[in-house]
Amino acid sequence: MEKRKEKKLFILLVICMIAGGCLQQDTYAAVSKNLPLAQALALGMSESDDYRKIKSKIALKEVKYKEAVKSIQLKKKNMSTFRWSPLLSFKFPEQPALADEFEFIYKPLQIQSEITVLKHQLTDVKYEVYEEISNLYTEIYTYQEKISYKNAQLESLKENLKRNQAKLLVGEAKQSDVEKIESSIKALEGSLSADKRAFESGKSQLSELTGLNVTSGYVFMNPYKEARIERSSLEGLIQTTLDRSQSYYEAKMTTKLALTSVNTNYSLMQNQYGGKMGYISSYVQQAKNGEKIKSDLFRSAYDQFLTAIDAPWQGKKRILFIKIPREWFKGSIDGVRYVEDDPYILYTNVLEYQEAVKDQESLKKEITKNVEDSFENLVTAKNSYDSIKEQTQKAEAD
Repeated sequence: MEKRKEKKLFILLVICMIAGGCLQQDTYAAVSKNLPLAQALALGMSESDDYRKIKSKIALKEVKYKEAVKSIQLKKKNMSTFRWSPLLSFKFPEQPALADEFEFIYKPLQIQSEITVLKHQLTDVKYEVYEEISNLYTEIYTYQEKISYKNAQLESLKENLKRNQAKLLVGEAKQSDVEKIESSIKALEGSLSADKRAFESGKSQLSELTGLNVTSGYVFMNPYKEARIERSSLEGLIQTTLDRSQSYYEAKMTTKLALTSVNTNYSLMQNQYGGKMGYISSYVQQAKNGEKIKSDLFRSAYDQFLTAIDAPWQGKKRILFIKIPREWFKGSIDGVRYVEDDPYILYTNVLEYQEAVKDQESLKKEITKNVEDSFENLVTAKNSYDSIKEQTQKAEAD
Protein backbone atom coordinates (compact mmCIF):
# COMPACT_ATOMS: atom_id res chain seq x y z
CA MET A 1 0.00 0.00 0.00
CA GLU A 2 2.79 2.40 0.94
CA LYS A 3 4.71 1.52 -2.25
CA ARG A 4 1.63 2.27 -4.34
CA LYS A 5 1.13 5.55 -2.52
CA GLU A 6 4.77 6.55 -3.02
CA LYS A 7 4.53 5.68 -6.69
CA LYS A 8 1.39 7.77 -7.18
CA LEU A 9 2.90 10.73 -5.36
CA PHE A 10 6.05 10.53 -7.47
CA ILE A 11 4.02 10.36 -10.68
CA LEU A 12 2.08 13.42 -9.56
CA LEU A 13 5.36 15.23 -8.90
CA VAL A 14 6.69 14.38 -12.37
CA ILE A 15 3.48 15.52 -14.01
CA CYS A 16 3.53 18.81 -12.13
CA MET A 17 7.10 19.43 -13.22
CA ILE A 18 6.58 18.51 -16.87
CA ALA A 19 3.37 20.47 -17.17
CA GLY A 20 5.04 23.52 -15.71
CA GLY A 21 3.63 23.18 -12.21
CA CYS A 22 5.85 24.39 -9.43
CA LEU A 23 6.01 22.81 -5.99
CA GLN A 24 8.01 25.55 -4.33
CA GLN A 25 7.73 25.26 -0.56
CA ASP A 26 8.58 27.61 2.29
CA THR A 27 12.06 26.07 2.34
CA TYR A 28 13.09 28.48 -0.47
CA ALA A 29 10.68 31.31 0.28
CA ALA A 30 13.26 33.38 2.10
CA VAL A 31 15.80 33.16 -0.74
CA SER A 32 15.74 36.09 -3.12
CA LYS A 33 18.28 35.00 -5.74
CA ASN A 34 16.74 33.23 -8.71
CA LEU A 35 18.90 31.56 -11.37
CA PRO A 36 16.93 31.12 -14.61
CA LEU A 37 18.12 28.55 -17.14
CA ALA A 38 18.87 31.27 -19.71
CA GLN A 39 21.34 32.92 -17.34
CA ALA A 40 23.04 29.60 -16.62
CA LEU A 41 23.39 28.96 -20.37
CA ALA A 42 24.90 32.40 -20.99
CA LEU A 43 27.40 31.94 -18.16
CA GLY A 44 28.27 28.46 -19.44
CA MET A 45 29.12 29.82 -22.89
CA SER A 46 31.36 32.54 -21.43
CA GLU A 47 33.27 29.88 -19.45
CA SER A 48 33.60 27.30 -22.26
CA ASP A 49 37.25 26.42 -22.97
CA ASP A 50 36.27 24.57 -26.16
CA TYR A 51 34.61 27.71 -27.54
CA ARG A 52 37.69 29.82 -26.82
CA LYS A 53 40.01 27.21 -28.38
CA ILE A 54 38.04 27.17 -31.63
CA LYS A 55 38.02 30.98 -31.77
CA SER A 56 41.81 30.88 -31.44
CA LYS A 57 42.08 28.27 -34.21
CA ILE A 58 39.99 30.47 -36.51
CA ALA A 59 42.30 33.43 -35.86
CA LEU A 60 45.37 31.30 -36.66
CA LYS A 61 43.80 29.92 -39.86
CA GLU A 62 42.99 33.46 -41.02
CA VAL A 63 46.65 34.40 -40.57
CA LYS A 64 47.71 31.27 -42.49
CA TYR A 65 45.33 32.21 -45.30
CA LYS A 66 46.96 35.65 -45.66
CA GLU A 67 50.42 34.05 -45.56
CA ALA A 68 49.45 31.49 -48.21
CA VAL A 69 48.06 34.13 -50.58
CA LYS A 70 51.17 36.28 -50.17
CA SER A 71 53.49 33.28 -50.67
CA ILE A 72 51.68 32.26 -53.87
CA GLN A 73 51.89 35.79 -55.24
CA LEU A 74 55.64 35.87 -54.61
CA LYS A 75 56.17 32.42 -56.11
CA LYS A 76 54.24 33.28 -59.26
CA LYS A 77 56.18 36.51 -59.65
CA ASN A 78 59.46 34.69 -59.08
CA MET A 79 58.69 32.07 -61.73
CA SER A 80 57.70 34.66 -64.32
CA THR A 81 60.72 36.92 -63.83
CA PHE A 82 64.24 36.71 -65.26
CA ARG A 83 66.68 36.18 -62.39
CA TRP A 84 70.44 36.14 -61.99
CA SER A 85 73.00 36.06 -59.22
CA PRO A 86 76.48 37.62 -58.87
CA LEU A 87 77.93 34.17 -59.68
CA LEU A 88 76.37 34.47 -63.15
CA SER A 89 73.69 31.94 -62.43
CA PHE A 90 70.80 32.85 -64.73
CA LYS A 91 67.22 31.69 -64.38
CA PHE A 92 64.77 32.45 -67.14
CA PRO A 93 60.99 32.78 -66.68
CA GLU A 94 59.32 29.40 -66.12
CA GLN A 95 55.94 28.01 -67.10
CA PRO A 96 54.26 26.43 -64.05
CA ALA A 97 53.44 22.74 -64.26
CA LEU A 98 50.08 21.31 -63.22
CA ALA A 99 51.13 20.78 -59.59
CA ASP A 100 52.16 24.43 -59.22
CA GLU A 101 49.08 25.83 -60.96
CA PHE A 102 46.82 23.60 -58.86
CA GLU A 103 48.47 24.82 -55.65
CA PHE A 104 48.04 28.46 -56.68
CA ILE A 105 44.28 27.95 -57.05
CA TYR A 106 43.48 25.24 -54.50
CA LYS A 107 45.49 26.12 -51.39
CA PRO A 108 43.66 29.38 -50.54
CA LEU A 109 40.32 27.62 -51.12
CA GLN A 110 41.37 24.78 -48.84
CA ILE A 111 42.28 27.13 -45.98
CA GLN A 112 39.03 29.08 -46.47
CA SER A 113 37.16 25.79 -46.22
CA GLU A 114 38.95 24.95 -42.97
CA ILE A 115 37.95 28.36 -41.56
CA THR A 116 34.32 27.75 -42.56
CA VAL A 117 34.33 24.34 -40.86
CA LEU A 118 35.72 25.85 -37.66
CA LYS A 119 33.08 28.60 -37.68
CA HIS A 120 30.37 25.98 -38.04
CA GLN A 121 31.98 24.09 -35.17
CA LEU A 122 31.47 27.15 -32.96
CA THR A 123 27.72 26.58 -33.31
CA ASP A 124 28.20 22.89 -32.60
CA VAL A 125 30.10 23.69 -29.39
CA LYS A 126 27.37 26.13 -28.35
CA TYR A 127 24.74 23.40 -28.59
CA GLU A 128 26.97 20.98 -26.69
CA VAL A 129 27.35 23.51 -23.86
CA TYR A 130 23.61 24.21 -23.92
CA GLU A 131 22.83 20.50 -23.76
CA GLU A 132 25.21 19.81 -20.88
CA ILE A 133 24.04 22.77 -18.79
CA SER A 134 20.36 22.28 -19.62
CA ASN A 135 20.46 18.63 -18.57
CA LEU A 136 22.35 19.45 -15.37
CA TYR A 137 20.10 22.41 -14.54
CA THR A 138 16.97 20.29 -15.07
CA GLU A 139 18.39 17.56 -12.85
CA ILE A 140 19.18 20.10 -10.10
CA TYR A 141 15.71 21.65 -10.34
CA THR A 142 14.11 18.21 -10.11
CA TYR A 143 16.07 17.38 -6.96
CA GLN A 144 15.18 20.78 -5.52
CA GLU A 145 11.47 20.07 -5.98
CA LYS A 146 11.74 16.48 -4.80
CA ILE A 147 13.50 17.63 -1.63
CA SER A 148 10.86 20.28 -1.04
CA TYR A 149 8.07 17.78 -1.64
CA LYS A 150 9.62 15.06 0.51
CA ASN A 151 10.27 17.52 3.35
CA ALA A 152 6.57 18.35 3.37
CA GLN A 153 5.72 14.65 3.19
CA LEU A 154 8.11 13.91 6.04
CA GLU A 155 6.52 16.58 8.24
CA SER A 156 3.12 15.09 7.47
CA LEU A 157 4.29 11.59 8.41
CA LYS A 158 5.83 12.84 11.64
CA GLU A 159 2.55 14.55 12.60
CA ASN A 160 0.73 11.37 11.71
CA LEU A 161 3.15 9.39 13.91
CA LYS A 162 2.49 11.68 16.87
CA ARG A 163 -1.27 11.25 16.45
CA ASN A 164 -1.02 7.48 16.23
CA GLN A 165 1.34 7.30 19.21
CA ALA A 166 -1.24 9.28 21.21
CA LYS A 167 -4.02 7.00 19.98
CA LEU A 168 -1.93 3.98 20.90
CA LEU A 169 -1.83 5.17 24.51
CA VAL A 170 -5.64 5.24 24.70
CA GLY A 171 -6.07 2.04 22.73
CA GLU A 172 -7.39 3.63 19.50
CA ALA A 173 -4.42 2.50 17.36
CA LYS A 174 -2.32 -0.60 16.92
CA GLN A 175 1.41 -0.94 17.50
CA SER A 176 1.73 -2.22 13.94
CA ASP A 177 0.28 1.08 12.65
CA VAL A 178 2.92 3.05 14.55
CA GLU A 179 5.71 0.76 13.34
CA LYS A 180 4.48 1.06 9.77
CA ILE A 181 4.63 4.86 9.94
CA GLU A 182 8.07 4.74 11.56
CA SER A 183 9.26 2.47 8.74
CA SER A 184 7.89 4.90 6.16
CA ILE A 185 9.64 7.81 7.87
CA LYS A 186 12.96 5.95 7.91
CA ALA A 187 12.67 5.05 4.22
CA LEU A 188 11.70 8.61 3.29
CA GLU A 189 14.60 10.06 5.32
CA GLY A 190 17.01 7.76 3.46
CA SER A 191 15.58 8.80 0.11
CA LEU A 192 15.66 12.47 1.11
CA SER A 193 19.29 12.20 2.21
CA ALA A 194 20.27 10.68 -1.16
CA ASP A 195 18.42 13.45 -3.02
CA LYS A 196 20.20 16.13 -0.98
CA ARG A 197 23.61 14.64 -1.79
CA ALA A 198 22.77 14.55 -5.49
CA PHE A 199 21.40 18.11 -5.26
CA GLU A 200 24.62 19.45 -3.73
CA SER A 201 26.77 17.52 -6.20
CA GLY A 202 24.81 18.93 -9.14
CA LYS A 203 25.15 22.50 -7.84
CA SER A 204 28.92 22.04 -7.50
CA GLN A 205 29.13 20.85 -11.11
CA LEU A 206 27.00 23.76 -12.33
CA SER A 207 29.18 26.22 -10.40
CA GLU A 208 32.25 24.86 -12.19
CA LEU A 209 30.62 25.08 -15.62
CA THR A 210 29.24 28.60 -15.20
CA GLY A 211 31.91 30.20 -13.03
CA LEU A 212 29.18 31.28 -10.59
CA ASN A 213 29.00 29.79 -7.11
CA VAL A 214 25.43 28.49 -6.90
CA THR A 215 25.98 26.05 -4.06
CA SER A 216 23.96 28.24 -1.69
CA GLY A 217 21.55 31.16 -1.84
CA TYR A 218 20.02 30.35 -5.24
CA VAL A 219 16.62 29.05 -6.33
CA PHE A 220 16.42 27.16 -9.63
CA MET A 221 13.46 28.00 -11.84
CA ASN A 222 11.19 25.52 -13.59
CA PRO A 223 12.86 24.60 -16.94
CA TYR A 224 10.18 22.15 -18.07
CA LYS A 225 8.06 22.99 -21.09
CA GLU A 226 5.08 21.19 -22.53
CA ALA A 227 4.67 21.06 -26.29
CA ARG A 228 3.23 18.75 -28.90
CA ILE A 229 5.40 18.22 -31.95
CA GLU A 230 3.21 17.32 -34.93
CA ARG A 231 4.29 14.69 -37.45
CA SER A 232 4.14 17.33 -40.17
CA SER A 233 7.20 18.97 -38.58
CA LEU A 234 9.37 15.84 -38.92
CA GLU A 235 10.91 16.88 -42.26
CA GLY A 236 11.82 20.26 -40.81
CA LEU A 237 13.42 18.59 -37.79
CA ILE A 238 15.46 16.34 -40.07
CA GLN A 239 16.69 19.28 -42.16
CA THR A 240 17.52 21.36 -39.08
CA THR A 241 19.49 18.45 -37.64
CA LEU A 242 21.41 18.04 -40.90
CA ASP A 243 22.15 21.78 -41.00
CA ARG A 244 23.47 21.78 -37.43
CA SER A 245 25.34 18.47 -37.55
CA GLN A 246 29.09 19.11 -37.49
CA SER A 247 29.95 15.67 -38.90
CA TYR A 248 27.54 16.11 -41.82
CA TYR A 249 28.82 19.65 -42.46
CA GLU A 250 32.40 18.38 -42.58
CA ALA A 251 31.33 15.59 -44.95
CA LYS A 252 29.72 18.18 -47.24
CA MET A 253 32.86 20.33 -47.19
CA THR A 254 35.01 17.28 -47.99
CA THR A 255 32.76 16.56 -50.99
CA LYS A 256 32.90 20.20 -52.07
CA LEU A 257 36.70 20.30 -51.92
CA ALA A 258 36.94 16.99 -53.78
CA LEU A 259 34.75 18.43 -56.56
CA THR A 260 36.88 21.58 -56.59
CA SER A 261 39.97 19.41 -57.12
CA VAL A 262 38.29 17.65 -60.06
CA ASN A 263 37.14 20.89 -61.69
CA THR A 264 40.45 22.69 -61.12
CA ASN A 265 42.68 19.97 -62.52
CA TYR A 266 40.32 19.23 -65.40
CA SER A 267 40.22 22.91 -66.39
CA LEU A 268 44.01 23.27 -66.22
CA MET A 269 44.55 20.08 -68.22
CA GLN A 270 41.90 21.15 -70.73
CA ASN A 271 43.82 24.37 -71.34
CA GLN A 272 47.04 22.38 -71.80
CA TYR A 273 45.85 19.40 -73.86
CA GLY A 274 42.70 20.61 -75.61
CA GLY A 275 40.86 17.93 -77.60
CA LYS A 276 42.95 15.08 -76.23
CA MET A 277 40.86 15.36 -73.02
CA GLY A 278 38.16 13.55 -75.00
CA TYR A 279 39.70 10.25 -73.90
CA ILE A 280 38.58 10.85 -70.29
CA SER A 281 36.08 13.71 -70.33
CA SER A 282 33.00 11.43 -70.41
CA TYR A 283 34.11 9.62 -67.26
CA VAL A 284 34.72 12.89 -65.44
CA GLN A 285 31.28 14.17 -66.42
CA GLN A 286 29.59 10.94 -65.34
CA ALA A 287 31.17 11.24 -61.89
CA LYS A 288 30.06 14.88 -61.59
CA ASN A 289 26.53 13.85 -62.57
CA GLY A 290 26.45 11.34 -59.73
CA GLU A 291 26.62 8.33 -62.05
CA LYS A 292 28.67 5.26 -61.25
CA ILE A 293 31.73 4.69 -63.38
CA LYS A 294 33.78 1.55 -63.85
CA SER A 295 37.22 2.34 -62.49
CA ASP A 296 38.96 -0.26 -64.69
CA LEU A 297 37.55 1.21 -67.90
CA PHE A 298 38.37 4.71 -66.67
CA ARG A 299 41.95 3.63 -65.92
CA SER A 300 42.32 2.11 -69.38
CA ALA A 301 41.04 5.32 -71.02
CA TYR A 302 43.37 7.38 -68.83
CA ASP A 303 46.39 5.31 -69.96
CA GLN A 304 45.38 5.95 -73.57
CA PHE A 305 45.15 9.66 -72.77
CA LEU A 306 48.68 9.73 -71.31
CA THR A 307 50.01 7.92 -74.38
CA ALA A 308 48.23 10.36 -76.73
CA ILE A 309 49.52 13.54 -75.08
CA ASP A 310 53.11 12.32 -75.33
CA ALA A 311 52.84 10.85 -78.85
CA PRO A 312 54.21 13.95 -80.69
CA TRP A 313 57.57 13.50 -78.95
CA GLN A 314 58.01 9.79 -79.61
CA GLY A 315 60.48 8.52 -82.21
CA LYS A 316 63.11 10.54 -84.07
CA LYS A 317 63.17 13.55 -86.36
CA ARG A 318 65.41 13.68 -89.45
CA ILE A 319 67.43 16.87 -89.97
CA LEU A 320 69.49 16.49 -93.17
CA PHE A 321 71.25 13.15 -92.68
CA ILE A 322 70.93 13.10 -88.90
CA LYS A 323 68.12 11.51 -86.88
CA ILE A 324 67.50 13.36 -83.64
CA PRO A 325 65.18 12.11 -80.90
CA ARG A 326 61.99 14.18 -80.86
CA GLU A 327 62.31 14.17 -77.04
CA TRP A 328 65.06 16.78 -77.46
CA PHE A 329 62.53 19.29 -78.80
CA LYS A 330 60.16 18.77 -75.89
CA GLY A 331 59.48 21.85 -73.76
CA SER A 332 59.55 21.93 -69.98
CA ILE A 333 55.78 21.43 -69.71
CA ASP A 334 55.07 19.64 -73.01
CA GLY A 335 53.43 16.19 -73.05
CA VAL A 336 53.43 14.30 -69.78
CA ARG A 337 55.97 16.73 -68.31
CA TYR A 338 53.08 19.02 -67.41
CA VAL A 339 51.67 16.30 -65.11
CA GLU A 340 54.89 14.47 -64.25
CA ASP A 341 54.56 15.14 -60.49
CA ASP A 342 51.40 13.00 -60.47
CA PRO A 343 50.34 11.76 -63.94
CA TYR A 344 47.14 10.12 -62.60
CA ILE A 345 46.05 13.09 -60.50
CA LEU A 346 42.71 13.61 -62.29
CA TYR A 347 41.94 9.88 -62.16
CA THR A 348 42.57 9.95 -58.39
CA ASN A 349 40.51 13.14 -57.99
CA VAL A 350 37.48 11.58 -59.65
CA LEU A 351 37.58 8.42 -57.52
CA GLU A 352 38.07 10.46 -54.33
CA TYR A 353 35.11 12.66 -55.27
CA GLN A 354 32.88 9.63 -55.80
CA GLU A 355 33.93 8.22 -52.43
CA ALA A 356 33.23 11.55 -50.72
CA VAL A 357 29.73 11.68 -52.24
CA LYS A 358 29.08 8.13 -51.09
CA ASP A 359 30.21 8.90 -47.52
CA GLN A 360 28.09 12.05 -47.41
CA GLU A 361 24.95 10.24 -48.55
CA SER A 362 25.57 7.40 -46.11
CA LEU A 363 25.93 9.85 -43.22
CA LYS A 364 22.78 11.70 -44.30
CA LYS A 365 20.77 8.47 -44.21
CA GLU A 366 22.17 7.61 -40.78
CA ILE A 367 21.29 11.03 -39.31
CA THR A 368 17.83 10.94 -40.90
CA LYS A 369 17.17 7.50 -39.42
CA ASN A 370 18.31 8.66 -35.97
CA VAL A 371 15.96 11.67 -36.08
CA GLU A 372 13.04 9.52 -37.21
CA ASP A 373 13.68 7.00 -34.42
CA SER A 374 14.00 9.79 -31.85
CA PHE A 375 10.76 11.32 -33.08
CA GLU A 376 8.91 8.01 -32.68
CA ASN A 377 10.36 7.62 -29.17
CA LEU A 378 9.17 11.14 -28.36
CA VAL A 379 5.66 10.37 -29.60
CA THR A 380 5.58 7.17 -27.54
CA ALA A 381 6.80 9.03 -24.44
CA LYS A 382 4.23 11.79 -24.93
CA ASN A 383 1.41 9.25 -25.28
CA SER A 384 2.58 7.50 -22.12
CA TYR A 385 2.75 10.83 -20.31
CA ASP A 386 -0.80 11.75 -21.34
CA SER A 387 -2.06 8.37 -20.15
CA ILE A 388 -0.26 8.60 -16.79
CA LYS A 389 -1.45 12.18 -16.34
CA GLU A 390 -5.06 11.15 -16.89
CA GLN A 391 -4.75 8.21 -14.49
CA THR A 392 -3.11 10.38 -11.83
CA GLN A 393 -5.74 13.11 -12.09
CA LYS A 394 -8.43 10.47 -11.62
CA ALA A 395 -6.55 8.95 -8.67
CA GLU A 396 -6.10 12.41 -7.12
CA ALA A 397 -9.81 13.12 -7.48
CA ASP A 398 -10.67 9.75 -5.87
